[in-house]
Amino acid sequence: MSAEVIHLGSALKDGKDAQSFTSKKLDWLKCCCFDRRLHAYDFNVAYAIAQHINAKTGTTMLSDETIADETGGSTTRRVRRSRARLQDAGWLTWRRTRSANVYRLNYDQIDPMLDLFIAMRDARRENRQRFRSE
Repeated sequence: MSAEVIHLGSALKDGKDAQSFTSKKLDWLKCCCFDRRLHAYDFNVAYAIAQHINAKTGTTMLSDETIADETGGSTTRRVRRSRARLQDAGWLTWRRTRSANVYRLNYDQIDPMLDLFIAMRDARRENRQRFRSE
């Protein structure tokens, strides 16, 4: 965990590393969107959280009310359910403080999920080519 934070913390030293941090967040969002265990609103919650992640610390502090406001004015109960699904699916961790929740994105599942995404895309291409050749 701390090695990841140090890596992300060094992400701001030059433009290339900062781009890597942004790219990593975008890959994380792409995988959350692709994950069939999650509901559509869960992606909205993931997006709201990811927008606030600090590159140095790898965390963000957000209240349920803030997330609800940023996801279209939904209820905090709906935010809590989505957060639970995101955590159960392994996409984020969080802990409660007095005033807000501290979130950390979990990047461990990105590579396997992207591999699955690419395999499915390649299968669609093969099917399309097979259909065109017939």
